[in-house]
Amino acid sequence: MKDKILVSACLMGFQVRYNGSHKARLANALSRWQSEGRLVTH
Repeated sequence: MKDKILVSACLMGFQVRYNGSHKARLANALSRWQSEGRLVTH
């Protein structure tokens, strides 16, 4: 089993920032880890 990776929700594209916007997703690594089920979004 691979280790889980805790990632801020704003980095995953959720609109949780102070001004209601979102931050663009980090490209390849986050997408790969998400498809592997390794990300825990907080």
